[in-house]
Amino acid sequence: MKKLTKQAAHLMSQLDLEHRQKVDRSKDDRFEVGDAVAVKAFDYLSQKRPSIYKGVVISIKNKGLGTTFRILNTYDGEKFEMTFPLYSPLLGPVKVLKKNYVGKKGKR
Repeated sequence: MKKLTKQAAHLMSQLDLEHRQKVDRSKDDRFEVGDAVAVKAFDYLSQKRPSIYKGVVISIKNKGLGTTFRILNTYDGEKFEMTFPLYSPLLGPVKVLKKNYVGKKGKR
């Protein structure tokens, strides 16, 4: 039984790698936590006009194809968070507006 699960895990990791290479997020899209970004995303119902969301990246969760990142923005005095799947075909380019917009504090 263990042998079959190892083979299945290996096969899934290969498929995961192939799909990530197919989507191919270029080096221009590299961003880190604390960067100010502009995300161009298409609505899943109508893929004609993209919406642009701007905010600060507050988290990145690396899970292979399920990798997501979360941005924080303030609109009309209200703070809101949005989560985007990184390898989604509905996600357009992620443009970094400013690196290290929110810097990390020094060591305590």
